[in-house]
Parts: sequence; structure tokens; C-alpha cells
Amino acid sequence: MVNRKYVGEESRSKQDNFLVQIDTAITDANNRLNSSGKAKLLIDRKNKRLYLRGTLPVIEDPNTTKRYWIPFNETTIQGVIDAENKCREVDSYLKYGGKEWWLLLPDYQKKKVEQLKPQTMFEVKEAFTESYWKTREKSRKTLSTWEKSYTDIFLKIPDDQLLTESNISNWIDSTQPNSKPRADLIRVIKCLADHVGIKDDIDWKQFRCKYQPKKRTLPTDGYIEATFNGMPRQVAWTFGMIATYGLRPSELFLLTEDCYSKFTSESNHRNVLHISDDTKTGERIVYPIHPEWVDKFELLDVMQFVTASTKLENIISILNQAFQRYGFNQPAYNLRHRYAIRASELGIAVDIAAKWMGHSVEEHTKTYQKWMDHTTHNKAFDKMLDVKNEISELDRLRIENQYLRNEVQRLKKLIT
Repeated sequence: MVNRKYVGEESRSKQDNFLVQIDTAITDANNRLNSSGKAKLLIDRKNKRLYLRGTLPVIEDPNTTKRYWIPFNETTIQGVIDAENKCREVDSYLKYGGKEWWLLLPDYQKKKVEQLKPQTMFEVKEAFTESYWKTREKSRKTLSTWEKSYTDIFLKIPDDQLLTESNISNWIDSTQPNSKPRADLIRVIKCLADHVGIKDDIDWKQFRCKYQPKKRTLPTDGYIEATFNGMPRQVAWTFGMIATYGLRPSELFLLTEDCYSKFTSESNHRNVLHISDDTKTGERIVYPIHPEWVDKFELLDVMQFVTASTKLENIISILNQAFQRYGFNQPAYNLRHRYAIRASELGIAVDIAAKWMGHSVEEHTKTYQKWMDHTTHNKAFDKMLDVKNEISELDRLRIENQYLRNEVQRLKKLIT
């Protein structure tokens, strides 16, 4: 029988060795190109494609320059040789005063001519939208994802401008460096550039964004209980549900009558909450942490938060404002984060906690466990000691029990 795993590993090993050879050939070629001075073009590799990169006259305005990332050919040793020769040809042309370097790259020139047909961002966004929905069924969940991931960000890209590198730079510069809005904008622009076929032609390194979410200060369970007691019933019930079940705030407003029926059923002894399929991560069941909060917060007496707004995003915003009005000066989502940390403190396995929260183990670890502070780590350590102490106590009882059994047997023998 063929060992498929071994064959796969052997194939990957050969591929890795081949790419090492290619990268060595690229390095040697670039050293030769730079041997007589700074070369205008050098060779680079991205996956299985070779590129020519350098600062060159702009096609639309040869009197200015910008950094180009030009797709050349497939990744082979002969490809590296051809790329080196082309770099020399373009470099020589530019040194003698030439500016229309793209004429020396007919395949690239043809592609650019097609791409340079005037197309406003309105047209690009419309075409992307049409393509996006060809492969997706429209539902509340997918429409919500589309609105958050694309529609809101499209508003930051002027409809009447063209998809050029200079315009991209201006759009990105309009956002704060290393911020989430900038990271989201870059992501969407890349999608649009990929859709029109120019993603590989843009030097994205100049638009790097090292976004890091701000550190959250999560509420303690004592603070949650105290805040709950100061809220009116309608707000308090919603607050208590999010805190006890670690829900995304939006999920609470998507629970069906069937979900509520199962939740309040007398047969639901563990007070499990069923989440409907029409949510971000689909159908799942959630267990309460802490279970006593179900009674303490009177959660089985359902009293949903009501507002005149029908748009989910607006409802969540109004809910956050209501929480703040009654003393909870944090986003509602922090209650969900606290649920995740609480699960860790109580020793619930990561894979189980992740399922209850409706995401992968990787997402659980990446998103939530980084908010653990020293208090959480202390609780985890103390729990470990408690478990060890419990085990030690059981061992002691076993020894005593065995001693008593032996003693009983000894006394029986004496009597007989």
C-alpha cells in the first residue's frame, strides 16, 4: 500500500528545495544587476510567480515616478534568466533617457491598456457587488456580513475617482495610521483591485497597517451583579442574558419563539440556551456561567429590550447607550469577553468554551485569552492547587480506608 502521507511530504520537500534554488538564483541575479551601480529593476518572487520591481516613470504621467511590481513569468530557472535579461534591457533604456519602459514589456503593456480604460470607483464597486452575490445566497446573515465588511467601507472610497495607486494612497491617508478603519479600508481596496486584475501591480508594502485592538478592561462578576441591580427590568434582563450566556449582543435579538420556548421549558434542567441558525456562526447551544445567575437575574421571565428602531446595528447602539445610562460604562461586548475569561477561570476546556461561544478554538485563543489579567491567571493557578489538594485528600482517605480494612481482617483472625 502506498503511504500517501509520505508521498505528500516527499513532494512538498522537493518543492521547497526547488524554491530554495530559485531564490538563490534570484539573489545571484540581483547581485549581478547591482554590480555596476543601483539597478532600476530587480527580480522578486511571490509564490510561483516572478516579478520585476523598481521605481519607474508613471505610465499615466512619465514625468513622475512610482514603485512598480510587474508580473513577469513563471518561477523557473529559465524564468530567472529571462527576467535578468529584461531588467538589463529596461535599465539600459532608462539610463539613456527613455521613459516609456512599458513598451519593452508587450504583455504588460497590453494588460495595462485594458485596465486603463476609464472606470470610476462607482463602476468598480457595482461590478464587484454583482460578482460577490453570484456565489452567495442572500439572507439576513449574509446581508449583515456584506454591510459590515463592504458597504460601510465603500462610503470611504469616492465614487467619481479612478482606482489608481495615487488615489489609493490618498484614501488610505485619510484614515488614522495603524487603526481598524485603515486596516478595513486596505482589505476592501485589495478586494477591488483583485477584482479588476491589478492587485499584483500595486506595491502594498507602502500601505502597511499594524492594527492592534486596544486592551480591554473587563468587568468583574461582582461589578456585573451590582450594575444589574441598578437597572430597570427590561434593560436588566438583556444585560443579564448577555453576561450569563456570553452572547453577541446581536444574537439576543435574533432568538426565535422556538428558542425561547426551549429556554423556558420545565424540562430544560440545565437552563441551556439554543441559538438559532440565522446568526453569525449558525446554530449552537450555550450553557450559563454562572448557573445561579439564571435565578438571580430572573432570566426565565423573558423581557426583551424593545426599541422603535428596526435596523440591528441601530438597536445595538441604543442598547449600549441604555447600559451606560444605568451605570455600565463599557461596551456590551465586554460582557461576552468576560464570559470567555470566566470559562477559563472555572476550568472549562477551551474547545468546549469555544463551541458555546460559536467560534473555533483558534479564534477563542486569539481573541479572548489575550485579555486575561493577573487575576485570571491567579484563579487558574489556585484552581490547580485545589485540584491537587483534592487528589491528595482522596489518596489519604484511600490509605486510611485500606488500613481500616486490614485492621478488620486482623481482628477477625484474632476472634476466630
